[in-house]
Amino acid sequence: MNQPNSAADTTVRRGRRKKTKLQVFKESYLPYLVLLLAAVLCIIFVIGSYQRAKQQKAIAQGDPSKDPSGAGNNQVVMQMEEAAQLMQQAQVLASHYDYAGAMAVLDRFSGEKSAAVGMQEAYDSYAQKKSELVAWTAMDAIPNLSFQMLVADPGRAFTHSTYGTSFNKNYVTTTEFNEILQQLYDGGYVLVSVYDLAAYTQGQGYTPGQILLPPGKKPLVLTQTGVNYYTYMVDGDGDGLPDKDGAGFASRMVVDSDGKPTCEMVDGDGDVSTGAYDLVPLLDAFVEKHPDFSYHGAKATLAVMGYDGIFGYRIDAETAGEKGQEFYQQQISGARSVVEALKADGYDLACYSYDTGNYATMTAEEIEADLRAWANEIMPVLGQVDVLVYCNGSDIGDTGEYAGDKFDVLYNAGFRFFIGQDHSSQGWVQVDDSFVRQTRRLVTGGRLAYDTEVFADLFDVSKVTLSVDRGTVPK
Repeated sequence: MNQPNSAADTTVRRGRRKKTKLQVFKESYLPYLVLLLAAVLCIIFVIGSYQRAKQQKAIAQGDPSKDPSGAGNNQVVMQMEEAAQLMQQAQVLASHYDYAGAMAVLDRFSGEKSAAVGMQEAYDSYAQKKSELVAWTAMDAIPNLSFQMLVADPGRAFTHSTYGTSFNKNYVTTTEFNEILQQLYDGGYVLVSVYDLAAYTQGQGYTPGQILLPPGKKPLVLTQTGVNYYTYMVDGDGDGLPDKDGAGFASRMVVDSDGKPTCEMVDGDGDVSTGAYDLVPLLDAFVEKHPDFSYHGAKATLAVMGYDGIFGYRIDAETAGEKGQEFYQQQISGARSVVEALKADGYDLACYSYDTGNYATMTAEEIEADLRAWANEIMPVLGQVDVLVYCNGSDIGDTGEYAGDKFDVLYNAGFRFFIGQDHSSQGWVQVDDSFVRQTRRLVTGGRLAYDTEVFADLFDVSKVTLSVDRGTVPK
């Protein structure tokens, strides 16, 4: 009997072998499982996309709890902090009528304004208030109210053996100043900078400025002259340093822990304290309480002489020779810190001559020599200033007549804003293409007592409580 071909026989038997479970699974179920898995993945993707969209919406609306990832949560927190900071900055600007500036700050937000709580509403409010502002038209009649250093301790000042009579006649107390500020505010006045009086355009020169205020508000420039805390006011024993025998004035300006300018004073017991002993800290406190008293953050123009240093710091050449370089450099450092703090706080700085100069009677050569001393000793600390407040009620010309050798000296020294003293109640502003002039009304003890009509349009003198320490005010 023939035997079958072994190779063919083997093939036949393998083809009839029963399939394994794995083969059955691969052939019968695997394709369906793959399709099912693909469908599940698609569903998961769709659901995940929906959930992520919901999370992003919740995050954008300020709910970081909806974001389970740390990265997204950190991003939301940073954006919320950014929004809070910008809204705070914008609110400060808006409180000073700078609505355009406030809107510009909010425009810097990295997200959508509607995503930050209250931002879009604030923006719309600023836009509305901006549209309601009106331009002040009487630019040529903006008043300038002027003070000298304020008396912090009337009992010491008005009884001073040498200068008591002069202090009584020429100076105002801190209490009287505060009462005047309140009346100005109640009367609708708003502080503006001397630089708001005019705008400068290259090739065109100066033109009247544009001051935008709410209806009923009126602009006012505030000036303080001789902000030097002179040695004769604070030093009783003649060593050039403040002591208990001073005349009741602040001894110098200093910078407090918050970077704000304030004042030091030595009391009758020789103790040194820091506080609101002069115009700057008093005005700062008032504006902080009434920010709408300040237009775009303006405060006052501070005019200083140079012969006895500035702001209570003896940076004149004579002091350097008497006290030595170490003391002199300390004075320089202190004065510079005060200058920077004042500039940052909204104050404009000005020259009041170097040595009590009456420029009306001085020759052009004498004025030039006075300003040369200013440039050598004061300018390196104070910086270049373009505002000159005339000392001793002087001026070098009448309205519309501003030319000649004296004017050339002042102009070449860099001055463009000139503030004279007007003894009437009719102040004025003159804007020429190359300079700006204004007159100021000086408030003194004597004027509060006897020249009440001078300030009738600004405040009611009868409502200013004169210090009882004055007694009879000298005429």
